[in-house]
Amino acid sequence: MKSYDTILFDLDGTLTDPGVGITNSVAYALEKYHIQVDDRKKLYRFIGPPLHESFEKYYGFSKEEAKMAVEYYREYFKEKGMFENIVYEGIPELLSDLKDREKRLIVATSKPEVFAKQIVEHFGLKEYFTYIAGANMDGTRTRKDEVITYALESCGLSPDSGIVMVGDREHDIMGANKVGLDSIGVLFGYGSRREFTAAGATYIAESVDKLSELLLTGKSLSEMSLEELWKLFPIFLTEHQKYWKDWYEEESKLLRHILPLEKVIRISHVGSTAVETIWAKPIVDILVEIKKEYAMEGIKEVLCQNGWGCMNQSENRMSFRKGYAEHGFAEKVYHLHLRYAGDNRELYFRDYLMENPAQAKKYEALKLELWKKYEHDRDGYTEAKTDFIEENTEKAMKAYGERYC
Repeated sequence: MKSYDTILFDLDGTLTDPGVGITNSVAYALEKYHIQVDDRKKLYRFIGPPLHESFEKYYGFSKEEAKMAVEYYREYFKEKGMFENIVYEGIPELLSDLKDREKRLIVATSKPEVFAKQIVEHFGLKEYFTYIAGANMDGTRTRKDEVITYALESCGLSPDSGIVMVGDREHDIMGANKVGLDSIGVLFGYGSRREFTAAGATYIAESVDKLSELLLTGKSLSEMSLEELWKLFPIFLTEHQKYWKDWYEEESKLLRHILPLEKVIRISHVGSTAVETIWAKPIVDILVEIKKEYAMEGIKEVLCQNGWGCMNQSENRMSFRKGYAEHGFAEKVYHLHLRYAGDNRELYFRDYLMENPAQAKKYEALKLELWKKYEHDRDGYTEAKTDFIEENTEKAMKAYGERYC
């Protein structure tokens, strides 16, 4: 990841957890309209977007009703709600470390600026920020792109590659995109990986520690040591998910569109995600076999132009990855194995597990046993499975003969 000189932080859901205060304030406003909310979690969707938009969207309020609801909301919020709030663990330390590295820190929130300043000061964070930018009390300057633009102009800055926006909702990401800034979506707030991916976040941080790594290390994947890569991309197993098949079908269709099909013999779903009965890493493995008379370099060039990164290569084999980023795994992650026709032992092993449930469960048990031991040692994990895989692949090839020749 590249280094940033200026970092804009959203407030709610990024620096502090305002869940109690905001939901209490929204519930107070809704009560004025005789609306009772039994499950407060339903009100979490008010955290982040402009309030008047949320009242209109989720409760069908007219613009005038929404405007009045915001006034009721503020009656409670300014007296109690803004202080029913906590700073996320690790945030003060992160801000201090960034300040020590002479980074310019700015708050950019859709919350009224007057409230934002009180909250930042109340929780002892004011010393870290050059400027605190927020919305106007009259309901203007509430869109995130407007707040970001206002923050930059107030600090005499223009949008450039040295500035990043950090936030917990899609509005932060879309606002940054509109202004022309990179963005980091944080998953410890109230947003989701899906919304960040859809909105086009540059990076995603699962925790405050991961956010610290992104903002303080400034390393790209190619600059990371093997140990750093293993830490960023640990071994992780989960129960079989039906959507893995959909992921494969989606990517297989794309591959058939971009690859020269006259050179391709077969595209197959291999690896544990293809076996419906066992736990697996949530990484879809795809085997692409090409005719022996064609050079692999041409296929490599096409793949790299379409979002795949080459992991390793030899004279007759190449492997690629997709869904690896500086922030960790993306929502969908793939490995692609490029081989010449007939170099397809994975197909035999896959079929053997699918047709022999007892062996599949033995393989699952082995992987679960190795998981934590080799969580940050991918090579060790692979090597520890090799004997089982080779033994059962040999059985499969004897049983199936020339099934995939």
